Amino acid sequence: MRIALAVITAFLLDLVFGHPLRATRPMDLLSGAAPRFEKFIKGFLGNPGAAQVVSLLCFSAAAAAAALSAEHVSKKLHPMLSFAVSVYLIYGALSIRDAGERARRAYDAAAGARRRFSTRKGRAGRDIFDKAGVAASARAAGDAALAIVESASAPLFYAFLGGAPAAAAYAAAKKMFRAGA
Repeated sequence: MRIALAVITAFLLDLVFGHPLRATRPMDLLSGAAPRFEKFIKGFLGNPGAAQVVSLLCFSAAAAAAALSAEHVSKKLHPMLSFAVSVYLIYGALSIRDAGERARRAYDAAAGARRRFSTRKGRAGRDIFDKAGVAASARAAGDAALAIVESASAPLFYAFLGGAPAAAAYAAAKKMFRAGA
């Protein structure tokens, strides 16, 4: 019940305020060390693919451990502080408002591609099959779906599954994947 309440509270915070400021997001504190750590692991293992996997696992585990530690320490101080820390960590993993804006931009791009597709006519007055317009429309639909899954569905799934530590681990993995690590 406590996890569900924390997730719902974080969800509402994200809907109202959007994503937290960059300097205060928990994952941004860890992400600065990610490239240096991966470079060290690459030198140690000699295999770039294995270094990426090891780095991803290590940073996800570090994020989960940090979230679990923050919850544990704050619980010793006050139960409500522990709840607030859980809400904040989950809130930092979500970006629902951002997903909506990304989906809207993708939808607008698809609408523009559809307009271009529908206004082209051939010599006989028949519509011309515009491969570029179809491809742009499909790409925009894929971008919208990715934005929703990556920024809303997956963080909510992991938050409900394992609370703030699971949401933090997912956010760390997403951050490293986005950074190209």
